[in-house]
Amino acid sequence: MTDSPKLFLSSFVLSAVILGAALIGLERLWRPLSGDLTRLGGFSEREFQSATAHQERSAPARVPLQDADVIVLGDSFSRRNRWQAAFEQNAVRKVITFHYTNVGCVSNWVAWLTTKPIKPGAIVIIEVVERDFVKTFGNLYPCAKQTPRSTWEAQELSGPDAASTKNYTLIANPSYLVEATYHYFRHRFTSGKFSSGNVTSTPLRNTQLFTNIRSDRMLYYSDEDDKTKWTENEIDSALDNLVRIKAHLKTIHVRFGFVLIPDKTSVYREYMISPIRTSVPLNELLFRKQLAPFDLTKELRDILPGTRDLYLPNDTHFGDSGYRFLGELLASTV
Repeated sequence: MTDSPKLFLSSFVLSAVILGAALIGLERLWRPLSGDLTRLGGFSEREFQSATAHQERSAPARVPLQDADVIVLGDSFSRRNRWQAAFEQNAVRKVITFHYTNVGCVSNWVAWLTTKPIKPGAIVIIEVVERDFVKTFGNLYPCAKQTPRSTWEAQELSGPDAASTKNYTLIANPSYLVEATYHYFRHRFTSGKFSSGNVTSTPLRNTQLFTNIRSDRMLYYSDEDDKTKWTENEIDSALDNLVRIKAHLKTIHVRFGFVLIPDKTSVYREYMISPIRTSVPLNELLFRKQLAPFDLTKELRDILPGTRDLYLPNDTHFGDSGYRFLGELLASTV
């Protein structure tokens, strides 16, 4: 009986050591997390991390609103100042950027702009990712007045956004390590697409689009598939609201351009073995209605498949080439 506690303690310690060693081994095997799709879906960086190093962000310049040639409102594609840096380099223009979370709401931001001294002929660029188009612009509800803060002002107050923090500690999240292991084997025994944690893994016809090890598959947000549920009235309402914003800005002698970042599934559609049902060609509509300066979906498709990692394989955002292409395209067009 006296040996029982010692035996139990020894067994517990041995089990803990074995478990810890297994977790450390899996952490080294799957690599520290860096992509939003791998993190949210439970997929390994070993399979989906780009083989090429990509810049995470460019520090935004401290440009006062009254000195800005270009005023940007955008989401995470604009928050890291990547395409703006390429734009400024090619167009020699000063850019100030605002993120949706720091302006209250779109209608509040537009109303606030009209009360501020802005350069005559300045350009307002509103950017949003395709899957959020109807949600963001379908109904421009009024909200409580709030003084918008630019991205550099917001960073000075609160520091870099937590969502951009790279290299999450995996050993503190054993459930992810188990899930990544499961998906690693599932990829070897499943030929079709499947979803996990609002992320879908889908097979590709072309393995030269990305530089990661598992380049025969593409990760994307599952709600990209929901675009097929949008009604014609919802899309028309969003387009009409953009027309109103453009007209409103024209009264203060400010030009307007809308940038719709196409979803991964829109750009890589022809390379997907199981593509979703065709949705409305939004960028084509925006360009035709003179709201967007170009059809960005077509422009990005045209540089495939020659441009690898146009979008990051482990993330929903552009790679270096995608951000650079957008900045240069805007500089030559706007």
